[in-house]
Amino acid sequence: LNASCVYTVVVPAMFGIVQLQSIRAAAFMAGISVSTVGSPQAAALAYLEKHASSFRGWKKHVLVFDLGAGSTSAAVMLIDDGVVEVKSLAGNLEVGGADFDTRLMRHVIADFSKRLPGSNMFASPRGLYNLRLACEQTKCMLSAAVETNITIDWLHDGDPIYLKINRSTFEDLC
Repeated sequence: LNASCVYTVVVPAMFGIVQLQSIRAAAFMAGISVSTVGSPQAAALAYLEKHASSFRGWKKHVLVFDLGAGSTSAAVMLIDDGVVEVKSLAGNLEVGGADFDTRLMRHVIADFSKRLPGSNMFASPRGLYNLRLACEQTKCMLSAAVETNITIDWLHDGDPIYLKINRSTFEDLC
């Protein structure tokens, strides 16, 4: 890193003063200068950068919604001729995409437990880890597809188990 540059660090929108001071202190100890930007503001700036010519002379309030893995935030910003100003910010540090994965995991476990009563197929940490990965992939696929299958091929005597899930069911779970 070049010590004469100022680097920008994107942080969760709900970071408090102590967390921001910790980032700045760590950067100072490393001999670099940093500025911090909240993730909704960074998203707005990235969008502005990509579409800069569209915003000349433009003055509007925009809502930026940031659904992260472990937190959710929303910011109302004023964009005035390409300058972004945060007007208000709210969020929840305890709700994010990982929570959706967990709800889908519970649904899969309940479904498989009905189909294979008495089996303890998700007892191992590795089994739960693989299930979490499968559920995360399913969540991502349902962003673009209306329906997909969760395939668990490492359970039940090596026979794959399938569960068809559609976006409507997923939305009801979450």
